[in-house]
Amino acid sequence: MEGAMEVAVEGNSTAVLTQALLVGLAPWAPTQTPPPVALVPERLSAPRWGDDVAAGAAVASAPGLALVGAPRAKGPGPCTGAAVLFERRGDAWVQAARLAGDGGPLDQFGAALSLSPDGGRAAVGAFFADGAAWNSGVVHVFEGRGGTWSRSARLVPSNGAMLDAFGAAVCLDRGPAGVGAERLLVGAPYADRTGFQSGAVYLFRRARAGWVQEAELLPGDAQAFDHFGHALALAGGRLVVGSPDHDVWGHDSGAVYVFERIGGAWTEVQRLVPVGAAAGDHFGAALAMVGDQVLAGAPQARPAGATSGALHVFARLGGTWVHTQELVSSRPAQGGDFGAAVAASGGLALVGAPREGASGAAHLFRRRAGRWTPVATLAPPGRGRDGRFGQAVALTGGSLPLLVGAPRAEARCPWGCAAGLAWLWE
Repeated sequence: MEGAMEVAVEGNSTAVLTQALLVGLAPWAPTQTPPPVALVPERLSAPRWGDDVAAGAAVASAPGLALVGAPRAKGPGPCTGAAVLFERRGDAWVQAARLAGDGGPLDQFGAALSLSPDGGRAAVGAFFADGAAWNSGVVHVFEGRGGTWSRSARLVPSNGAMLDAFGAAVCLDRGPAGVGAERLLVGAPYADRTGFQSGAVYLFRRARAGWVQEAELLPGDAQAFDHFGHALALAGGRLVVGSPDHDVWGHDSGAVYVFERIGGAWTEVQRLVPVGAAAGDHFGAALAMVGDQVLAGAPQARPAGATSGALHVFARLGGTWVHTQELVSSRPAQGGDFGAAVAASGGLALVGAPREGASGAAHLFRRRAGRWTPVATLAPPGRGRDGRFGQAVALTGGSLPLLVGAPRAEARCPWGCAAGLAWLWE
């Protein structure tokens, strides 16, 4: 794509990124900024050959905060998981708190994360923890400021069952206008509600007495192995759910479902399928919503070779969602998985391509007059091989900082240790 630039990360060259964003996006000013900050969680486990902490497998951000999930961190047993909160203090980012779940082996606490818009609340999924049933999954909610955080809720669904993967995706947001209650959307993509691993989604509302389950959402055309709930986005009175293995235009072509709050109830209003969808695209594997647009990743699509990946944009026009744009990498390549992760806020979108090139990439787009155009391609310093840079992405408030996870990066570890980390541009 013309207009995109690859951002170097040596010296003060990220000023190029800041200046690139300036076009039509006041009030930013061109300033010399330092290289990206490496957020490396400390004290998760003693690193040694073969360790796989997977820090950066999930990331979330809020003003002045960055949350990094490490679902394979050791605890009482393997893959207990952890989530580490970093806070900006003065000119530095420091590790402020470590969040922990039940501490069970294989819980994979930290595999999914979300921060409330004001940064005062965090939701962390542990999709293999013992919740409503054995290995059914749990979501933990934390509240705090600075270095003081405490767990305020442990959520399980009313009808949870073994191996549901409840907590594989989470999304916190303020409630619809006029309602005001904060809501939490939780995916259980392996739930057997309308077929084996058809999936389910649960919506919780924060009330005076705590979090209460408001609804269980299922699509009208659910099938076995759809994995409905793999990806989520929630904003006010609208939510979208990815079902990346739904068979619409062939096996595992994928679909996205839009629900709206109508008359006090959450109702499916439309199923989204992109123009040119094909078998194996896995459309709906990643989701973001900004205004009246939905951005949905299809990381296995083939616009430039097998699994090069694409991101599809839908806009709400006259009450109907219409496919308006297909985005691809500025350097498309077979196997790049562009669209495996996406975050959007204001006029910016950040798209992960964790298998692009030797180490992965993240692509930044800017929206002008409803259309998305490329701004920059981010790559990690050192270009370490197979770090899966771009497997998780986050941004807040339509501006810097940009947060990108690289869960297989060898961060401060001997050979063969994929501790992982997250890179932050500001």
